[in-house]
Amino acid sequence: MLRDLRKNKVPVIDVSLIKWNILPNVQVAAYAFNHQVPGPRIQVTEGDRVRIVVKNNLPEPTTVHWHGMIVPNNMDGPADVTQKPIPPGASYIYEFPVKQAGTYFYHSHKDVDRQQTLGMYGALIIDPKNKPKTPAYDQDFVVQLQEWTVKQGYTFPAMPMEGLMPNFFTINGKAYPSTETINAKIGQKKVNFRYPCFTNFLK
Repeated sequence: MLRDLRKNKVPVIDVSLIKWNILPNVQVAAYAFNHQVPGPRIQVTEGDRVRIVVKNNLPEPTTVHWHGMIVPNNMDGPADVTQKPIPPGASYIYEFPVKQAGTYFYHSHKDVDRQQTLGMYGALIIDPKNKPKTPAYDQDFVVQLQEWTVKQGYTFPAMPMEGLMPNFFTINGKAYPSTETINAKIGQKKVNFRYPCFTNFLK
């Protein structure tokens, strides 16, 4: 998790092609932030000003879009619309004030139906500036869903079309039975689930 993204601590988010195990015996070729799928959870507070360096180690150009966020136009991420794509080996600095609170996510905005569906996404959680004294829930979970198409050792972007329909489904980067177990107790006040994602099948 990346918690402190303020200007005096500038994290680097590396984007690269990795091999990722969705099951112990099933490995996919993934486009990943910081060598993991999903990418690291970014958690900041409303009112912060964040500055993030994105380094592109992919074999192709990419960008990052901060989905649902109110940001300056040149920080928004759509390739060839608000910024030039980040070429392989180059970096781009995203910097913007955080003007809202809630559950959001970040993802590729270059060839989205391919790069994002190969793993380029992560949660962006923004805590309210004025937090209540008593939490509204006992546990807080982020759930990110994705489909994968794996055939004869090759990974393809899962799409709703013949030949690319998914044959694996993951929750937070893992397929059942490798998915994380969520434990709750009788009498707990509330368990909060966040679903910051969309895919070619889930909108």
